[in-house]
Amino acid sequence: MKEAYVVLDIETTGLSRHSHRITEIAAVRVENFQVVKKFETLINPQIPIPSFITSLTGISDSMVKDAPVIGEVMPTFMKFVKEAPFVAHCATFDHGFLKHNAQVHLSQELTNPKICTMKLSRRLIPELRSYKLSSVCEHFNVKNSAAHRAMGDTEATSKIFSKLLTLMKKQGIEKREQVLNFQDSKIKQFTSVDNMAKAPLGCPSHSEEEPLMGIDLVNGFTYLGKSSSRFGDNVYILHDYVVLPTSDLGNIEDRYRSKDRSATSPGIVRIDADKGLAIRIGRPGFN
Repeated sequence: MKEAYVVLDIETTGLSRHSHRITEIAAVRVENFQVVKKFETLINPQIPIPSFITSLTGISDSMVKDAPVIGEVMPTFMKFVKEAPFVAHCATFDHGFLKHNAQVHLSQELTNPKICTMKLSRRLIPELRSYKLSSVCEHFNVKNSAAHRAMGDTEATSKIFSKLLTLMKKQGIEKREQVLNFQDSKIKQFTSVDNMAKAPLGCPSHSEEEPLMGIDLVNGFTYLGKSSSRFGDNVYILHDYVVLPTSDLGNIEDRYRSKDRSATSPGIVRIDADKGLAIRIGRPGFN
């Protein structure tokens, strides 16, 4: 993709673009396959940073107390990105926060196209069991020495995107519009219970805004989806968010990925360590 693009990452105080705040933005501008500019700043969110966010990102209240506020940062950031597409891992999250802040502080609509390296990874490397940033980095042997900091994740995402571009080029996908169409193309569906049981974790194919999973209560396999309703005869999805400290994330996913679907089962927990959350999912009536 010869057109200019901007790879970016943000750190925030939480998950909601409406009630939480950005604490850090980093971006690199790529033109003719070369990084030509970098943008990086801490941001004072003007609210306390939760302790579990500090434990995840390392960003503390003391670090941001003298940093500019988001209203001061957005004009400079928008001049940096211009009209280039945004590239990010799970791009809807980053794009959503930036779009909201552009509306609030600049009365401006953010119309830049967004390219998601998680979506592309799901289509280009379907054998992965997880599509969180660290897993894709491991697959491509990309080292991220500053994970969960905006520039560290930005530079890792940039390297991943470069490798994904190489894979797409082999399929004749080289122009920006081709990349955008490809990332929204249908993912090959699993057709058997055995294959469904091996379904990779990550953003679901039909709605990739949030990484959720469902369970088939009869056959005991994992189903990728995002819904509060029913899929087929036996698949029910009910989701709620449980934000946990990073130290608690370690073994939760394995512990609950049991095939015991009794009425007291707590369901399946999907871990997204990159954003510091766990999502518990079960049938209506589960506790």
